[in-house]
Amino acid sequence: MKNDNAFRNLLLDADLYAFILNKKGEMLWKNMRAEKYLESPSFDIFDKFSRDDFQIQLSLLQAVIKDWPEHSGNGRKESYTYKKDDLKWSISWNAEEETFYAMGTAIIDETSPNTGINTTKKELIAQEIVKIERLLFEGVLHKNPDLEKIFSEYLEGLERIFPNMKASILKVEDKKVWKFASGSLPKAVSNAINGHSIGPNAGSCGTAAYVRKRIIVSNIETDPLWADFKEIVRPHGLKACWSQPILNEEKKVIATFANYYTETSFPTGEALEMFDRSASLIALIFENLRKTKDLLLSNQHAESVNKATNDAIYNKNLETGNISWSQGYRSLFGYQPKDSLLTMKEWEALVYPTDLPRIYDSFQNFINDSSQHRWEAKYRFKNANNNYTVVKDQGYVIRDENGRANYMIGVLSDITLQRSVELKKELFSEFSKIFNNTNNLTSSLKKVIHVPCNYVDFEISEIWLVNSDKSRIEFAAGRNHEHSKREIPAIKNYIKGEGLPGAVWQSREILISDIENINDRSKLNYKDKLGNIQKIIGVPLIKNDEFIGVWIAGSKEDITALTLFREICPEISEQLASEISRKGLEQDLHHIFQLAPDLIATMDFDGNFKRINKAGCELLEYSEEELLQLSMLNIMHSVNRVKCNELIQEKIQIGDNFHQECKCITGSGNIIWVTWDCTISREEGLIYAVAKDISKNKELQKLFDNAGKLARIGSWELDIENHRVFWSKITREIYDAPEYYKPTMESVLRLLRKDYVPVMQKAIEDAKSKNVSWDIELPIITLNGKEIWIRSIGKPVLKNNTCIRIYGSFQDIDQRKRAEDKIIQHNELLKDIARQQSHFVRAPVSRLMGIIDLIRHGGLSLMEKEELLKDIIESADEIDTVIRDISNKTNLIENKS
Repeated sequence: MKNDNAFRNLLLDADLYAFILNKKGEMLWKNMRAEKYLESPSFDIFDKFSRDDFQIQLSLLQAVIKDWPEHSGNGRKESYTYKKDDLKWSISWNAEEETFYAMGTAIIDETSPNTGINTTKKELIAQEIVKIERLLFEGVLHKNPDLEKIFSEYLEGLERIFPNMKASILKVEDKKVWKFASGSLPKAVSNAINGHSIGPNAGSCGTAAYVRKRIIVSNIETDPLWADFKEIVRPHGLKACWSQPILNEEKKVIATFANYYTETSFPTGEALEMFDRSASLIALIFENLRKTKDLLLSNQHAESVNKATNDAIYNKNLETGNISWSQGYRSLFGYQPKDSLLTMKEWEALVYPTDLPRIYDSFQNFINDSSQHRWEAKYRFKNANNNYTVVKDQGYVIRDENGRANYMIGVLSDITLQRSVELKKELFSEFSKIFNNTNNLTSSLKKVIHVPCNYVDFEISEIWLVNSDKSRIEFAAGRNHEHSKREIPAIKNYIKGEGLPGAVWQSREILISDIENINDRSKLNYKDKLGNIQKIIGVPLIKNDEFIGVWIAGSKEDITALTLFREICPEISEQLASEISRKGLEQDLHHIFQLAPDLIATMDFDGNFKRINKAGCELLEYSEEELLQLSMLNIMHSVNRVKCNELIQEKIQIGDNFHQECKCITGSGNIIWVTWDCTISREEGLIYAVAKDISKNKELQKLFDNAGKLARIGSWELDIENHRVFWSKITREIYDAPEYYKPTMESVLRLLRKDYVPVMQKAIEDAKSKNVSWDIELPIITLNGKEIWIRSIGKPVLKNNTCIRIYGSFQDIDQRKRAEDKIIQHNELLKDIARQQSHFVRAPVSRLMGIIDLIRHGGLSLMEKEELLKDIIESADEIDTVIRDISNKTNLIENKS
C-alpha cells in the first residue's frame, strides 16, 4: 500500500503513461495521461498514434506481464524495459503487494539527431526532459532511494539538454541553505554557500528562500543581491543565476532550485516554462516522499500502539469495507482472534440499534467532506458477552489527491467508567438546580423524576418516601411515559417488604428485576405498561444510614441500558436522599425562618442574597425583591466593605465559618451596627447567615468605653496556647505604649518594679495550675520611665481542665495610691503631735502647777521663791519649744494637703 500510494501520487499528472496492474495483467489504476488516450482519440506533440494504437500497446504490455518470468529472469525484482513502436516501457514487480508498475515514454533515438520522426528542436528538448523525468520517477520509487544521487543525475540530465547551464538544489533548514544535489556546479561554490543564512540580500537562493518568490539575477557582477557573494562565483565564470523556492503543502520553504549560467542572460518564455516544470517536479517529489515517510512512521507507530494499549485499534479499508482489529479488540471486548476481521455489516450489527442511525449519518457526512480528516463519535458497542459498553471512536482518514477517502485508521476506547462519571456530574447538577430553585419538596420531586428520563427512555419514574412514623412507604411523585395520562399509581402505599418499594425498603439494596418477577400487587401500578417494560429497577435512598425512600424506574431497553445507571446508583441514592432530607428540613423550618426575630439569609459566594426572611427585610428596610437584587456588600458602609469582602473570600477558601461586626446602611439611609454569623457550605456554594442589630449594644459599649477611659480601666488578655498578649487602647495609654507596640509576657514582667516581679509571677502560676484568680495592686514602670501604681485583676479560662488563657483588667490607681500615702504621712504627724501634747507638754505644765502651788501655800522665803521662779521660767521655755514644734508639724500637714 505504501508503494502503491507513492506511485499514484508521483505519476498522477506526469507527462508519461503510468499503470498499476495485477499479476493477471488486469489494470488496477492509470494516471490522467493514460486515461486521456483510452477515452479520446486526440493526440499531442509527444504521441504519434491514435487511441487504437495505444490500446494495442497496452495489450502487448499485458502480454509481457503474463510472461513475466520469461522476461525478468524467473521473477527478479529489477525493472524490465522493452520498446515497442513509438513507446519505451519500463515494468517493475512488487512481490509484497503482488502488483506491477508500468511507465511508458516516447522513444527518442539517442545515437542520431535524426529520430525518424519529423520533430522540431523544441519537441526534441521536451522529449529529452520526459526521459530524465521518467528516470527520476523510477529512482524515487525504490524502497530506500538515494535522493542526493537521484537528483544529481536528474540535474546532470538537464545540463546535457542545456549545456550552458549548471543546476543546483539546496535544502532550507533553520533559516539557512545547505548543499544537497548538483550537476556540474563546482564543489567550491557549493561548499562556500553551504550553511549561509537566508535573507533579503543573500544571493539568488538565499533571497528566494527568504522572500518565497522566484529570483532572476541576469548579471551577478552588478546585482546588489550578490554583493557579498560574487567573489565566490567569479573565479568559476558564473555570471547569472535564477532560483526558485520549493514550498511544501504548508507553504513552508523546504529547498531551492537554481540554474547558473556562464553568460549574463535573462530567461525566455520557454526557459521559464522548463524552469517552473522542474521546480514543480522537485516540490512534488519532496512532498510525496515526506508523506510516504510520515505514513510509514504512522504505521510503525500504530503497530507499537497496538501492542502497548488496551484500546482497540482498527484499520478500515473504505473501498472494500473490511475492518481489521488489533489485539486490544480481543482484550477489550472479549472476542476471539478469528473475529478480528469484520465487514461493515458485521460492525453495524455490534452497534446499539438506536445509536446506529446517528453514527451512520455522522460518518457519511464526514466521508463526503473532503476537507475533513478526523472523525469522533460515542456510542454503545456489544461485547462478546452480549452486553453493551459505551465507547469513544476516534478515526483518521487517508484521502487521495482528489479528496476521496481510501482508508481509515482509528481507535475504539471503552469509556463506560468515564461516561459514568460524566453522567453522575450531570445528574447531580440537575438535582441541585431543581432543589435550590423550587419552593417545596413536592414541587422538587415532580421535576426530579423527569431528570433520569433525559438519559434513558424510562417508561416510568417514581419516588416513594417513608412516612413520618416509619410505618409505610408512600407515593410522592411519579411520571409515566408521555403517551400515558395517568401519573398517580393505583396503589399509593406499601408496608415494608410489600411491592417493589417495600422490597427495596426491606433489603436496603438496589433491585433490578424483570417485570414478570415482581409480585402481583405491585404489578397493578404498571399494568398499562407491562407490554413495554422489560426491566424495572428500585434504588434505595439512604442518608447517614437513615432510609428516606425509593426511586423506581422501568425501561423497555434491556439490562445494559440500566447497567450504566447501576454503576452510579449508590452515589445517586446518596445525593437524592441528601437533597430530599435537606428540602424536607427546609420545608419544616420554613415557618421558623419566616417568624424568627433576627435576620436569616442564604447568599452565594459573591455575597448576593438568594433568600432572606421577613425580619431581615424589616431590619434592613428593603423589600425582599430589592434585597434579592443586592449583595451583602452593597448594604455595608464603605468603611467596612473592602475588609469584609477580603474576610469572606479568605474563609471561603478554607471553608471556615466567621463572625463579623460592621456598619450597614438601611434602605432609608440610617446607619446601624449589625453582627453577622456565617456558615460556609462549599458543597452547595452557599453562605448561611444569621444577623442581629447590635446598635444599642454598640451605644452601651461606647458608654462603657468612655467610663473606662474616665476611670482609666483597660482590658488585657494572655493567650497561653499561642503565647500572645492583647492590650486594649486604655491599657496602652496606661503603659505609655504606642499603637504598634506588641506586648509579650516577658515584656510585661520587665515593666514591673523589680520587687513586685515575684508577686505577679506567683499570681500567674497559681491561675494556670490552681485556677485561682487575682486582684492585686503593684507599681509598674511605663515605657516612658515613669513609676505608677495599677490595680491588676486576672481570671483564668479552662478547657479540658487546662488553662488556655487569662483575661482581666488594669486600672490606673496612681493618684489614689499617692493620696493614700499622704494620708498615712498626715496621720503619723498627728500621732506625733498628740504624743508631744500628751508627754512633752503635760510634764512641764504639771511641774509649773506644783511650783505655783508650793509658792502659794508653802510659806517659802523670798530666796526660795526666787529659786522656784527660775524653775518656772525653764518650764515655760520648755512648753514654748514643744508648742513651736507642734505648730511646725501642723503647717507641714497643711502644706502637703
